[in-house]
Amino acid sequence: MRKLLLPKLTISILGSAAGIAILLFLYAQFIEPRQLHCSNLTIASAKIHNPLSIVLVSDMHLRSDSTLPTKVLDKITALKPTYICLAGDLENHHTQDHRQALTFIKRCAAIAPVICIIGNSDMCEENRQCLYCSLVYRPATDSFPKTVSYLRNNGALFTNDNLQFYGFDEATRGGTGTFKLNAPDTTRFSILLVHNTLFMSDDILASYNLVFAGHTHGAQIAFLKPFLNLYASTIDPRYVHNKLPKHVITSTGIGLSFFPIRFLVPPTLYDIKLLPIVRRMAL
Repeated sequence: MRKLLLPKLTISILGSAAGIAILLFLYAQFIEPRQLHCSNLTIASAKIHNPLSIVLVSDMHLRSDSTLPTKVLDKITALKPTYICLAGDLENHHTQDHRQALTFIKRCAAIAPVICIIGNSDMCEENRQCLYCSLVYRPATDSFPKTVSYLRNNGALFTNDNLQFYGFDEATRGGTGTFKLNAPDTTRFSILLVHNTLFMSDDILASYNLVFAGHTHGAQIAFLKPFLNLYASTIDPRYVHNKLPKHVITSTGIGLSFFPIRFLVPPTLYDIKLLPIVRRMAL
């Protein structure tokens, strides 16, 4: 009798485990990737003259069948940011349709001034159309609002807010592994947009007041982050081991590329409030 109970118990446990695994897989593929979250951060600095806000978006990996772009735009509209920063990978490697990316940038620009850089998924691997070619080599940007700034290694200065944005992307680095960045103006609050911090030394990151990055997707499955370098070799080890400086904000992204699953790492955009430090006069 006992010999019969043991196999039945084992089968029951295995069946329950399989059922839970299937439910978790369905959640990770069809539910969490469609649930947009917003992370709120507040930073105070003596270099900030007036309160302002920046929305950070990265790794959209736009797909024609996704409802996330509409959700993202609706959320950005509700937040009423001063600036919108796009930290690369608007396109998806599988589609490489620059028209979707250009449309998304224009719709963002109708909400607030846009500062954008290019990610590795935004560039041609062959002789195809891509966002990078559209921004650099084609007249497609002629119809862009003047509030769109594509940054590579040049700064965009906004004097009214005492901010200065700098950009670094995969196209800047090229295939040589070398790059050059303009030194930030230390009298202004400097923000660096970089798609992948792997190419940035600690000294370079430390020279900016704030750094916006993407590329990692937050590992997509939360408990796999410590092992991220094993299956994604272009990820900064400092991100994997939580050793990046605290002023580096690494977005976990919105969309998905090769592996369409998210578990405990929902699509997230970032609402960053920059506030002045008010100094009281002694009486």
